[in-house]
Formats: sequence, C-alpha cells, structure tokens
Amino acid sequence: MPATIRCPKCQTGEVPAPDPFAGPGTGRGHCPLCRREAEVFAFPALASGPEPAAKARPAREGESACFHCPEKAAESACDGCGALICPDCASRWGAESLCLSCLHRRREDKGDPAFARRYILWDGVALACVTYPIFLTGVVAYCAWFLGFFGGPAALYLAIRHWKAPRGLVPRGPGRMLVAAALSVVWIAAALGLVGFIVYAIWFQTRS
Repeated sequence: MPATIRCPKCQTGEVPAPDPFAGPGTGRGHCPLCRREAEVFAFPALASGPEPAAKARPAREGESACFHCPEKAAESACDGCGALICPDCASRWGAESLCLSCLHRRREDKGDPAFARRYILWDGVALACVTYPIFLTGVVAYCAWFLGFFGGPAALYLAIRHWKAPRGLVPRGPGRMLVAAALSVVWIAAALGLVGFIVYAIWFQTRS
C-alpha cells in the first residue's frame, strides 16, 4: 500500500507520498478532496522502525556481573550510584544512564523537578504582590497601597529566592520575574519616601 500524508490544507484528504525505501526524493501529489497540490519530501528514516532495545546477555566466568541481576553481564555503570548494571536495568534519563533504584530515589526522595506534575509559578506570585493594588478602588485601595509596602519587599525576596525555579511545565522566559523585581524596587522606594515624609512632617510640627 503506498504511503500517504494528510493534506495540509483540508486536513482530510490523503496525498500520495514518494516511496521512502527508494532513497531521499521529492514528489508532488494532489488531494482528492480539495485538489490542492502538495510537495512531499521522503527520507529512508521515515520508513525505518524504532531501534531495537539492547538485550542483556548471560555473564561469563570472570566477567563483571550486573549489581541487580548477578546472572547477567554488566555493560555500563549507573551515573547515580556507580553500580555496574546490564541493559535491562539501565534507564536513560536525559543525558544520564540510571539504574531503577536511582530513578526511583530521584522521584520519591529528592523530588527531581523533571517528575513534577505541577509547579508553583513564583513569578506570578511575585508579580501579584506588587500589582494587585492597581486594580483596587475606594477605601480598599488605601489599605491595598499600605499593604503594598510589604508586598514590595516580599516580591523582591521571591524574585531573588526563586529566580532559577522552574516556571511551569511549559518553560517561559524571566519577563514576569524581571517586571516583579522592578516594581518591587519602586514600591520599596515609595515606602521609604513616605516614611521619610512622615518623619519630616512630625519633626517640622514639633519645631513649629
């Protein structure tokens, strides 16, 4: 059966593709539904299946054996604990090769961020500390502005403390944290200015 791809325009019709087993090539076809012409590039890798996983072999006499499976030959060392392990006990985790015990330990004991299902968005928390007074009105606004003097230092602390913290399952830039840090400096400056003004007013009243 010839290979086909879904039409990029109507997303319904099937456009014939070149035979990838014949080598890299380019073909043109028409969608039978919308009649749009599509150009398809085919490479042999598209027709190849996944590489078969390496299988452990029995350990010979005098050969290093797997730490977890003594009857199997060790072919690598765990990057976590250094134990000799066979292919059946090795697990690729990023750029590391870990045994199942180290993989379990990272998930349960050390709380590897790569296993996290949800994160606290500290950049959003820091930004909320310095922006919520802007959206309040009336008497509540006066209280919010007063509490904002505490939100400024809190936002600056969160920006410094959690600068390298993961920013969600979908990584995003440091823009929110930078804005929160900048606004926190403004809040702190405003708080110091207000305190200085109050101290000066009291001092001026006592002088007069």
